[in-house]
Amino acid sequence: MKKDMRLILLIVFTISLIACKKHDDTYIDNNFQDLSDTLIQASQFLVNFSEVFYDLDIDRDSVVDLTIKTHTNYSSFALRENYIQILLKNGYEINYSKYIETTWNWNPDLVDTIFHNDTIMIPKIHHINDTIKIDSDFSNNSLMLTYSLDPGVMGRSYNSYINRNMWISDDYKYIVLRKIGVNEKRLAWIKVKVTGYQSIILNSCNYFKETNEILIEQ
Repeated sequence: MKKDMRLILLIVFTISLIACKKHDDTYIDNNFQDLSDTLIQASQFLVNFSEVFYDLDIDRDSVVDLTIKTHTNYSSFALRENYIQILLKNGYEINYSKYIETTWNWNPDLVDTIFHNDTIMIPKIHHINDTIKIDSDFSNNSLMLTYSLDPGVMGRSYNSYINRNMWISDDYKYIVLRKIGVNEKRLAWIKVKVTGYQSIILNSCNYFKETNEILIEQ
């Protein structure tokens, strides 16, 4: 009976160790960075033109991996343009998706409307519990999270509005990145909340070495 009890206790102890190790591997990561809900926002109220840049070193090697650019250009009579752009650096690529955007304008003779269907690449939207593989679609282009263009009073009769607002919401979403070098491969994510066409909140980021896929867990 004592021998059976010792065996049961040993099994329970072993299972507990495995569970604790799994928890540690999953939730405690030295590569995690808390970005403290940093707000990056180009002002559209105080000036007609504004750009704000924020550099991020994801893998903490003292080299900038990407720059987040927020832009606004405002005029009462001419165009109004706002966007958030991810400027990639240090060999990083961004996971993307594509969609068809339809715009229109009058032809030069102002007698007909011309429609345009363009394929647009944007950073792919990810959520908690998404799994991303390293062989997914990635690009080294500096893509825009948002974009809006109002042709203004002088141009609205001749050109369409452009509103790329898929990232804008009250929820946190994830930008996914990859870096493949001669002797390394990395996957990374950035947790963000896009609150406007020229306004973004950075919550946290994380990167993972020598892996073919990641699960977003936090």
